[in-house]
Amino acid sequence: MGTGYRPTIIDIAKKAGVSFKTVSRVLNHNPHVKEDLRDRVLQAATALNYRPNLAARSLAGPRNYTLALLMGIRTCDMESQDEWYLPPFLSDLQFLATLACQKEGYRLSIEIVDTSPGTSPSALPPGMNAGDIDGVLVAPPLSDSIEIIQALETAKIPYVLIAPGLDPDRAYSVATDEYGGAAAMTEHLLALGHRRIGFIKGPEHHLAAIARMTAYCDVLAKFDAALEPIIEQGDFNFGSGHRAAKALLALDNPPTAIFCANDDMAAGAIAAANELGIRVPSQLSIAGFDDSAAARITSPALTTIRQPLGAMATAAIRLLSPAHGEKRAETQNLVLPYKLIQRASTSSPSRDGGR
Repeated sequence: MGTGYRPTIIDIAKKAGVSFKTVSRVLNHNPHVKEDLRDRVLQAATALNYRPNLAARSLAGPRNYTLALLMGIRTCDMESQDEWYLPPFLSDLQFLATLACQKEGYRLSIEIVDTSPGTSPSALPPGMNAGDIDGVLVAPPLSDSIEIIQALETAKIPYVLIAPGLDPDRAYSVATDEYGGAAAMTEHLLALGHRRIGFIKGPEHHLAAIARMTAYCDVLAKFDAALEPIIEQGDFNFGSGHRAAKALLALDNPPTAIFCANDDMAAGAIAAANELGIRVPSQLSIAGFDDSAAARITSPALTTIRQPLGAMATAAIRLLSPAHGEKRAETQNLVLPYKLIQRASTSSPSRDGGR
């Protein structure tokens, strides 16, 4: 093949030794293709560096091969740059969903809803309709917004909820085990020997944040009913973690470990400890949740719970594919496993209390 030649499904069929119809079924995620044939086709497509012609596919049928990631972000005013905040969870999800769409043969459109305090998101972004996109991945906290979900249903746009907490049985959803992950982290800190474990919780009405705090309280109570939950309010951002950690560390009997409901707040807690001259982890252990980019660039690197965002995005995209069209009347709720990632920010407490 000469330079610039774009391989076709006929080339894939020849290389894999199958019919072009089989190739078409595999590339369109038909579930009725035998596994060995699917593997041969995908290997041939990879070897040929095949990339689908999305424009041609769109013209050939009613699908646009475009999905949207719908995100709620506080303060969407383009003139208020100092107040912008994109949670690392959402930036990581956006990146990994884009990669997953490329692998699955879709484009990804990013759509934003303003969730600033005092707003009540009830409408889809302008121009977002079933004629433009084939489906929507709804990121938290919008995945718990009844108003947004009703707007999607009214517009007859297929959607998959990412990490919903309120009504996961309403539609297709993909999540990780929020409660189990937070329980595992609390158990990890207890196993290290910590008995005064502080917790910085997320926004009051964020259901994932509530699940994480509930797990922390349950594990403490199960381990020893005399252990006291020590909780400070956070808001899933660096500044709130910084403020809450300072409040915890100012207590007469401060905790020897702080578990933060997300990595951004944990990064703020590490900064607060550094300002107070408290060494992490020899004098204070700090843990987070999500395994966002922040977890790998803090000093020390952060012990955290990894959410499999890439696998979650891929699963959501596949639930929106034509192969699942016949099953839309059924709900399907996928819960993917978390993983505890132990790095340098946690250790056993010092014998003298560390201060």
